[in-house]
Amino acid sequence: GQRGKTALLLWQLVHHFTITPLVDIPQLQLEISRIRKEHRIQDVSVVQYFQSESISVLLEWAAVICRTCGYHVTNFSNSFSDGTAFCLLIGFYLPNLLNVQELFKIQLEKSTSTSVPMGTNGWFEEFSSTSDETKRIEKQRKFNFKILRKKVLEIG
Repeated sequence: GQRGKTALLLWQLVHHFTITPLVDIPQLQLEISRIRKEHRIQDVSVVQYFQSESISVLLEWAAVICRTCGYHVTNFSNSFSDGTAFCLLIGFYLPNLLNVQELFKIQLEKSTSTSVPMGTNGWFEEFSSTSDETKRIEKQRKFNFKILRKKVLEIG
């Protein structure tokens, strides 16, 4: 019944105990600048989470990398829900392991047409879809996560 509040609580716990100590903010900001310059990426709009610099910088890093492939990442909910963003992150740093062309590009405009955050914290998004669109997105999601799982297992 309280999906949004439960997910928010879980992410706050993960953030507090796991993510913050692992994120080297200055190093990540240098990497973001390097990628922006190398790929001539200007603006990337992302949702600010928990007033946390580490989470915001991590999301900006993912958004900048995904933008190099034309995929728009704006948050950690819908933008990562189908596995495409995860695959693009792996493909960016390990192109011999995961060829980005291997992925079916699910409606790239999904990220921009449904990226208006719902609620006060921008954690969950809601969008309406037809049953055909829902089936297509679900098929794409399964395909992307199958590739992601296979490639992560190859990494070890």
